[in-house]
Amino acid sequence: TMGQMSRTLSFLKRNGLKATVCAVTERLGWLGPDSEQMRASAYGGPVDEPSRQSEHEKAEVLENITNKYRFSIVVPAYETDVIFLREMIDSVCAQTYPYWQLVIADASKSDGVAHVIETYTDERICYLRLKENRGISENTNEAVKQADGDYIGLLDHDDVLHPEALMEVASFLQGGSYE
Repeated sequence: TMGQMSRTLSFLKRNGLKATVCAVTERLGWLGPDSEQMRASAYGGPVDEPSRQSEHEKAEVLENITNKYRFSIVVPAYETDVIFLREMIDSVCAQTYPYWQLVIADASKSDGVAHVIETYTDERICYLRLKENRGISENTNEAVKQADGDYIGLLDHDDVLHPEALMEVASFLQGGSYE
């Protein structure tokens, strides 16, 4: 459609040819088995391998974090592709650090995002249906108003977090290093 072409051209102007080709092929499902590496190369670096720490070692790190900071991850959503939305939510739910809140502010006209959210039972997920789409900044501000964490993180509706991202930040705030 013309709207998709306009958005693609806008993306091209902001992000360059390489990132645009990667984004288009990703959306069309043409990336195949090396999709994570190709996706990462568009953003300038390799995908980090997950930590090799055992569950016991991870539990020790968590135990040594005396101030259990709560992170509010705020996400504006608008007509989000359900595949990317699920990947984003799953990446937050998979965090090794358990003290988080995910606030999704949905300005969609359709019920696609709402239907996806309904399939999750994690009480740390907060869904906010907005009456109108006021753009990414205002929609994000609405999510921030619902956030009650010690720190706020911004995430796009099609981003993903490494499973140990919040543990790393909490450990850093504690004055240490996770690894």
